[in-house]
Amino acid sequence: MPESNSTFTTNRNLGFASGIFSSAPLASVDAPEPTNAQTNFVYKFFTKNERSEYTGGTGVEIARSADVSAPRWIEISFKKPEAEYNAKTLQEVTSYLDGKTLIELAQGGYIHIEDSVTSERFQREQITASGLDLRTVAILSGSAESLATGVEREFAGGESSRSISELAIRISESLTGVRGDVPAELVLSASSAENDAQVGQTIIKYLNASGQSAQRVNYQSRESKQQIERKADVVTDRQETLGINRLVLDSVVQSSICNMNHMLHDEINSMRSTSADIQSAARAQSASSGISPSSYDISVLPFYTNSRTPTSYRSVLVGHIIEKLEIKGGLVSEHPSILLVGSDAQNYKDGKINYGSTYKYRVRSVFMREVPATFGTSGRRGVARFLVSSSGESAESIVSCVEIVPPPEVADFMVSYDYDAQGNRVSWSLPVNPQRDIKYFQIFRRFNVNQPFSLIRVIDFDDSTERETLRETYPNSVVEKVEIVKCLYVDTKVPQETEAIYAVCSVDAHGLTSGYSLQMACTFRRAKNLLETRLVSRPGAPKTYPNLYVSEEAFVDVLRSSDRRTLLTFFDPEALRIRSSNGAPENFVEESSFTISIINEDLSLSDKIVLNSVKLTTPETASSSEASRFDADTAVEEAYGNRRSSSPTSFNISRGDDSSSSMRMSRRGGR
Repeated sequence: MPESNSTFTTNRNLGFASGIFSSAPLASVDAPEPTNAQTNFVYKFFTKNERSEYTGGTGVEIARSADVSAPRWIEISFKKPEAEYNAKTLQEVTSYLDGKTLIELAQGGYIHIEDSVTSERFQREQITASGLDLRTVAILSGSAESLATGVEREFAGGESSRSISELAIRISESLTGVRGDVPAELVLSASSAENDAQVGQTIIKYLNASGQSAQRVNYQSRESKQQIERKADVVTDRQETLGINRLVLDSVVQSSICNMNHMLHDEINSMRSTSADIQSAARAQSASSGISPSSYDISVLPFYTNSRTPTSYRSVLVGHIIEKLEIKGGLVSEHPSILLVGSDAQNYKDGKINYGSTYKYRVRSVFMREVPATFGTSGRRGVARFLVSSSGESAESIVSCVEIVPPPEVADFMVSYDYDAQGNRVSWSLPVNPQRDIKYFQIFRRFNVNQPFSLIRVIDFDDSTERETLRETYPNSVVEKVEIVKCLYVDTKVPQETEAIYAVCSVDAHGLTSGYSLQMACTFRRAKNLLETRLVSRPGAPKTYPNLYVSEEAFVDVLRSSDRRTLLTFFDPEALRIRSSNGAPENFVEESSFTISIINEDLSLSDKIVLNSVKLTTPETASSSEASRFDADTAVEEAYGNRRSSSPTSFNISRGDDSSSSMRMSRRGGR
């Protein structure tokens, strides 16, 4: 393909020109990618210094998977690239590329990333973009003037004349269809922002989070705001790697910086200081026409060479490299990459983690390539072996090291009386908790099941080096700090002959809380000089619903009465109309029946009365023998048309002298 130094314009937009530049073919090396990368945080048990054990660093280290005795780890799994090798080839390659050799080669810089292996005719540029939040706002709002002037005002601390709320709506409309429907939470968060920077940060978090299929953030979930932000707070700075032919490098740069809406405008503009000289030098050394063999040459750093005659190309998977970044408190720190040796490794347990941090992993496959080569300027031909890794872009995963398992309820809960202290003695014991992270007990009291619980004491025995911020707050007056575990509290503020209900909750070092323990009611009887107790509820009731398992019956089955000859039963349904899923009305009254048992204890007689709501009738046509049928919706609307000013429909049951029963349905009251 003849080389050309000319450019030709393809279109014009917003006053700048975009061009296509003819170029020599790009010679590069491809390494198959691992897929299905997944991460999972496993929390085994509590340690005092959870947040300050491991620091960042650089380089490559051999994989040493965490054992089952480690307090916590991150499980990393992936699917290796599809490749088949015969046993002889694997045995040969393994003989000279063992774990020790691979780690030495990796630390010596002998592993090439596939993006970096290109022809010498190409200039490799790695661009790191910063300030993407403001640029995102400018581009999505569709305003070139915003980028040229509005962003400058924002950096200078000035006020933007645009409405942030209107801007957020335009941004949400721009995103719709690109990544699915925009969550209402995103629009609300952007609309409540005070400046463009805050709007941009919201958009960046949404794009980062929704771009990770395994870690997609559900803004409608019940997760706390902190958990959502922790998952979505991925690295906002983005790196782009470009391979540009030096013959047209400066021409590409000049054309790119004409586009004021380009996300990398500032970074590309900074390349102008060297791009012109590089292009001029490349053109001076280039042939005037024709195809040059150097256009297809690539330069690599081999770890082995041989002058024998090459017979074939070989490519063998020899391991994987796991790159690791830690995101903590808004700061990003790099950790040493982890080298997994062998073609069969597909999982790893990383025990060098800090609780509360978020980690980003990228898995690269590492191949040994054996190719024909020409050595240096001598022109000698032979065989070269070098290592190349995949880019890892299809094998990224993000995980937050946050425990989400609440502790169990306390065990052996009981209430007794302390005669020395003259108070109710509440005691319990630590539950079976493999995580060993219970650090607080909360004691609650109420005087009947119709009242909410009141927190009367918090026993704090947290020995963490760096304490978590608890999710619940309470005054210091109720906190009792102790050095060892204490499972006892004496309440001296309840008068004798007064019933009190007690319960205890356990709280772990991370602020997660259990449900209520057994709920026990107790009353001290002075006449008997003892404490009477009764069980109110089994353990496990959540704090928001303390009566969920209350053993008391909600309805009374037996009503005692005397000197009565008339029984009045009220039919007061909670639903006036019921419709099926297809919208058709259902006559629910035809499905109901009620049985009333009447017992005369003096005469030892009993009878049953069955009320069948077969049909609704008007008062004029109601009788014990027959009634006219009519539309159920109309009857319900008539009977319950004005619930606030009329009494409910009633069944009037009378007992006659002939021991027979009669029933009539009437409507009492009126408008």
